This record gives sequence, structure tokens and C-alpha cells, in this order.
Amino acid sequence: MQEIINIIKELRTLSGNAQLEFLRTHKDNELLKEILLYSSNPDLQFHVKEAKFNKIEDKCNTDNTPVYVIGNSKGGHWEYFKTKFLIPFSEQKGVKDFEIEAMILFMSILSEDIKDLFKCVLFKDEKTGMGISSYNKVWSDFKFDFPYLGASGLTDKNMNKIKYPCLAQNKEDGLFCNGIVDILKNKVEYMSRQGKPLLLGNLLDDELKVYASQFGYDKLVFTGEIRVLADESIFNYLLQKAKSEEDIKALGEEELLIKKYLPRELSNGLLRDEKRPLHLNNFIRYIIWDYIPWGNFVNKHFGDICIDRFNNLNHIINAFDFDYLTIPDYIIANNYEEILDYFQVVRNNKEEGLVIKNFDSIWKDTKSLAFKFKAKEDCDLQIIDFIEGKGALEGACGAVYCKSSDDKLFVHVKPRTPDLCKYVWENKEEFLNKILMVEYNEKKLGQDKVIYTLNHPVWSEVRVDKDVADKLEDIK
Repeated sequence: MQEIINIIKELRTLSGNAQLEFLRTHKDNELLKEILLYSSNPDLQFHVKEAKFNKIEDKCNTDNTPVYVIGNSKGGHWEYFKTKFLIPFSEQKGVKDFEIEAMILFMSILSEDIKDLFKCVLFKDEKTGMGISSYNKVWSDFKFDFPYLGASGLTDKNMNKIKYPCLAQNKEDGLFCNGIVDILKNKVEYMSRQGKPLLLGNLLDDELKVYASQFGYDKLVFTGEIRVLADESIFNYLLQKAKSEEDIKALGEEELLIKKYLPRELSNGLLRDEKRPLHLNNFIRYIIWDYIPWGNFVNKHFGDICIDRFNNLNHIINAFDFDYLTIPDYIIANNYEEILDYFQVVRNNKEEGLVIKNFDSIWKDTKSLAFKFKAKEDCDLQIIDFIEGKGALEGACGAVYCKSSDDKLFVHVKPRTPDLCKYVWENKEEFLNKILMVEYNEKKLGQDKVIYTLNHPVWSEVRVDKDVADKLEDIK
């Protein structure tokens, strides 16, 4: 740490090109680079005002400073300061006084030089007169806007962009994570979509290092989401932590236990819970759907096509018995009907929807190369007719015909499963005039520009508690 302090002190005595030339002689110092990034990165705000810090410091009695575990001298103080204070503070909207006091107590056991350096980082000014643009001249990947291959909503306007066969993956709903693996340095980092550090510990490190080593790159970025399996032991732990009847009700015991994964809020809460029992780590999964070599990630472009990238992920996952790493559930869809059928499968599994990807799409920083297919709204409609299916559904219900109560919206809705298709066809009287809850992602005018219909309608459930359909004006 003293070497870092000496370098920064020297930088304060220099200016212009002399600063850059001096800093370039230390460009291989990763700890220096990290400390300067935390100090200068405007996206990392620690939400502690210097005046408040000084006020609390004045009140602290450091004679009874507790003993801290701070690791070895090579970055040990910094690692503790970063993981126990900086990153947690950056994730909070406000930092409590007792948290600032704990930080001050820790800093009180440090030398004055280290303490002053850490305060410079905390208050975002290392007093060198340099900034992001200067540091980027020394390290090309020092600070850049993290790219993201997203997905746009699937609509009638862009549906013709899907090329069959295509890849249809379950749309995961967890904690998005860039898992960055540096093979040469034997190091793993976890970053948010915006490039902010994620505190995930080292649970995934060993498996990610093994996984990354199979791709043939020195440094690799995995993109995916971290989720927690909805096991009964997880639910029991959450129940024990619940503080009120409302919290217990919010857990939704029955709904929780029929899902494969916890809802995002519960999943992310468990990941942030440092006091969770160790055996619950067995239910954590990093669901990886893509990878990008680091250099291509920085340049925001990777030319390997989607199906090759996914096949590589899949092949290597299947070759190893990983505990925590997996890929999304998926199908290869040959037509839109197969996409609809698979969408119904994932909705039946209480998942959010699908992401559709063309085989030949490359990787770049955009939302135009993949398509989200998910239900965003629901409404209640009256079943008024039945249409026989074709092919495998001949002799079964291919769709029910539904309408709003004011006859201003009509739509065909396919029953959820082949068994339900058959049952509805054989028991039409049981469903005729009943109210069906339909999920959809858009209300739109039909081809006649008079009557409305729904985009991507999905059978949800027959409402036994309702006998009047919604009006058009009530359908969003």
C-alpha cells in the first residue's frame, strides 16, 4: 500500500505529460489502477458527505477501537475498506451514522497516509488534478460505458425480423451479472449492467475459472443472471426472518413452492444476506446465456454468431459437473407457432417470457438483435366460440374466441396445453360464456381499423369468481 501512496504523492507534484509518462511506468500496477478507478469513477458514489464524516469522527472514541480482520499487507486494508464499506455504501440510497462510525473505527487503526488516501477515495478526489480522460490514456479499458446486448419487445412491426429456425430462451428474472474472468491473473470480478461492482463473494469463482479456461481467451466476460432455486429450506429460512404477518403473506408460500426459482426480490435479498446459512448457497445458480472476449467487450463488437456462441456455452456446460453454473432453458423454434407453444410452457412455469435470437446475429451494444416476448397485462374476456385445431390438434380445440363485454375487442386464445385443448373441445358447454383471464402485451386495432384485438394473447385461467367481461376502456 505504501507504494501506491508514494505514486499518488509523486503524481501530485507533476502535471500534464509528465504525469502521464510517470503513470505509464506503473501501468502494470493493478491495485493502483483499481484505487484510481474508485476515486474518479462518477458512477460510483458512496453517499458520505465530508462534513458529516468529520462530525461523526469528532465524536468517536478511538481508544476502544475493535480489532478488525484486514488480511495481509498486499491490498489487505484496501480489500476490507472496499468490500465492507465502499461497495455497500454505493448500493444504498443513504448511509446510516452507525455505518459511518464503523468505517471511522476501522480507519483509526491505519497509518495516517493510508487513512488520508482512503478519505480521498471516499470523497472522490485523489488531488492529482487528473481524471477519467487522463487515466484512459494510460489504461485503454480504465473506464468505459459497459456495453449490453439487450432485446426489444416483439411486436407486429419487427416480427418479420425473426429468421427460422431461431433460438428461444427462457427470459431469466434475477440479478443481472457480468462475470469477468482474467485467466492470466487468476481473477474473477462481478459487475452490474452499468459496470458497478457486485458483492457476490467467491462462491462462483472456481467454477467460472474452469469454465472460462475452455474458451481459449485470456480474459472473458460472461453475461447472465443469478437466481436462487425455490427450495423448501429457502422458504423456511425466509419465514424465520419475516418480521410481520404481512411479510409472511407476501412470501406467498403456495406460489413460491411451485416455482423453479424465487421471485427476483426474494432472490436478490438472499444474495445480499451475508448471514444466510452456508447450505443455502447450494441453491444459487448463475444462468449464463452469452460470452464475449474482453477486448471485444471493450470495443463493443464480437463477430462470432449467436448459435455458435450458445453451442459453445452448452457444450462446455455439459462437459463439466458444475454446481452453480448453468444455461437458460431453451428450444430451437422452427416457426411462430412453436414460439407461442414454448411461451405458454414458460408461463405455466411462472416465468416471465422468452428471448428470441436469430442464429446469425453477432454480439454488439444494441437492443435490435434479439426480441423479448412477455405478457405485460391481463384482462377478462368472455368465451363465445371454439375453433378446431389443425395437425396434431385435429379433434381438439385450437383456440377459443373471446370478446369484451361491449363487443369492441375480439381475440382468439389457444388453451395452455394439448391436454387442455382436448378437454375444452370435449367439454365446450363447461367453457361457453365463461370469463377467461388473458395475458397479453399490447392492445391494438384489428385489420378493419374498427374492432380491437390483443397482441400475443395467452390463456391464464378461467375466472370462477366473475361472470362479466372487461370493457374495452378497462383493457390497457
